[in-house]
Amino acid sequence: LHGELNGLRDDMLYEIKRLGEDDIALLVSAGGWLEGMRAMASILSDEYDSNASALLYQPRLVAHFSRRISELPQDIQAHPAVSALAEILPQIQDLIDVGFQMPVPRENVQKLHEISAEMISRIEED
Repeated sequence: LHGELNGLRDDMLYEIKRLGEDDIALLVSAGGWLEGMRAMASILSDEYDSNASALLYQPRLVAHFSRRISELPQDIQAHPAVSALAEILPQIQDLIDVGFQMPVPRENVQKLHEISAEMISRIEED
């Protein structure tokens, strides 16, 4: 299933980029990543596993999204969901940047679940 989802995501991103919509591709990638974080944090909030929590350690990816979102045209950055995402990324960075292969603490996982679930709800409303 994981492989199929990655393949579908890659196909979507290829088509979006082929059509010259790099900004949309970035936002689709960020949204998909955020949904994956929400799902993982939800599972770990219910049944915490320190080894599995280390999978949430992705500070370089968060930094990438932060940098790329800051480079978007102002009209896109001004969209409520995009500006909200830009605001929460530093919070996410602080919660996950615990060191390579180190467990993300249970409290951080629960906060990640709250932040990502709220953001997903906000995106779905827009």
